Amino acid sequence: EQIAAAILFLASNEAGFVNGAVLSADGGRLAQLGGAKRA
Repeated sequence: EQIAAAILFLASNEAGFVNGAVLSADGGRLAQLGGAKRA
C-alpha cells in the first residue's frame, strides 16, 4: 500500500516541485532508527 501511495503521489500534480528527494516507504522503520543519516 505504501509503494502504491508513493507512486500515486509522484504521478500527481502535487508532486510538481519534488526533485532529488528520497521517499522512504519502509513502514516507519527509518523513524524508529532515528531518521536518515546525512552524508
